[in-house]
Amino acid sequence: LAFEGLAPSKQAQLFIDINAKQKHVKQSLLLELYAELHWNSDKIAERVSAVISKAVQDLGADKKSPLHGRIQTADDSKSDLRCISLTGLFGALDRSELFLATMKGDEVLEYGPLWAGTNEKSMKRTVQVLSEWFSSISKPAWGWWEKGSGEGGGLAMNDPVIACIVAMRSVMEH
Repeated sequence: LAFEGLAPSKQAQLFIDINAKQKHVKQSLLLELYAELHWNSDKIAERVSAVISKAVQDLGADKKSPLHGRIQTADDSKSDLRCISLTGLFGALDRSELFLATMKGDEVLEYGPLWAGTNEKSMKRTVQVLSEWFSSISKPAWGWWEKGSGEGGGLAMNDPVIACIVAMRSVMEH
């Protein structure tokens, strides 16, 4: 916020009021909003992050997705089943070169396998590929997958899911 023409005492009071009552904004909330804020950005890297944000949210909401109900967003509390953070999944996809394989500054030299030319097509491709990838992992180990982070579980959690994305990237590179 910026204010002009305020007396120094009023400026000081506003500073105290704003900063004393300020609440921390969860990273997952910022990532959820990224889809809306940067969908039409002029910068391709911001648009890709918006695509990733939207795709991750769709994977958590789609009843046909193996990640349905498992992705913890800003409003959700962690549970044995909902134990994959939006932040972790977003980070794994954003750093993986699955969308922008090679860049020089802001210029894309080579696109990755999940980029489909437009935001909408790339988002749909991402949801489809990740749904299929995690279906092929979860179906043979359904009992283990269903336990999430509960006793006897461990496959459908942050670190293993991120490892599965790293493995998927390696398969696609090969």
